[in-house]
Amino acid sequence: MFEKMDWQIHQACHSLRNDPDYAGKEINIVGISQGGLISRSIVEKCEGLKVHTLFTYGAPHQGVSAYKLCQNWYCWPLNWLAGYMVQYHIIETFGAPTDYFRTWWNLDRYYENSIFLPYINNELDEAVMPSYKDNISRLTNFGLFMWTDDEVVHPRKSEWFGVYNKHRQIVDVYDTKVYRDDTIGLKSLNNEGKLFFYSGPGIHMTLTDQYIDDYLIPLLTDGTPTPSEH
Repeated sequence: MFEKMDWQIHQACHSLRNDPDYAGKEINIVGISQGGLISRSIVEKCEGLKVHTLFTYGAPHQGVSAYKLCQNWYCWPLNWLAGYMVQYHIIETFGAPTDYFRTWWNLDRYYENSIFLPYINNELDEAVMPSYKDNISRLTNFGLFMWTDDEVVHPRKSEWFGVYNKHRQIVDVYDTKVYRDDTIGLKSLNNEGKLFFYSGPGIHMTLTDQYIDDYLIPLLTDGTPTPSEH
């Protein structure tokens, strides 16, 4: 949590490419919460990996826009201040969460100053990395699980690549730039029946046997997958 996202991705990539248990072999990658965003970033950025299935539980793929656990009157001003501060480069150097805090109320400043999430989502026309899309498109399966009572990732639809627009309205994944312009290969995967959206009750990090047996295992084992919900 207190290491920058790119550093964690670099460390994981180095380990996967040099560990004899994984190097040169087809692997599956499963990530939970922030680890899910790191896992997806590994697939995009770590050249030479052979990844069969990527599965994320509760990952903030389109960032977080508020600390939802705070419910007092002063929480909105604090969230606004946090969003303003995290886009100063000196603040962005401290910890991973600043890398994916998305200020829907000031998107121009977010895209101008954020040093991680717009890049890993290939949203900046001047910094597009075709290899990110190529690597995601090579997946056999990409599963996305969203907790319907998640109180940490806000908006929770971020776990399905949904996002707030500048009016704080939820933009469905299919209407986002990331999907519509196929910036990282989601549309390509979906057209081939390789993108799966799942959800279930529970707060953040509620991982039950059902969520593993019904959704994850069939994708890992090339079984018959549970139909996508979206």
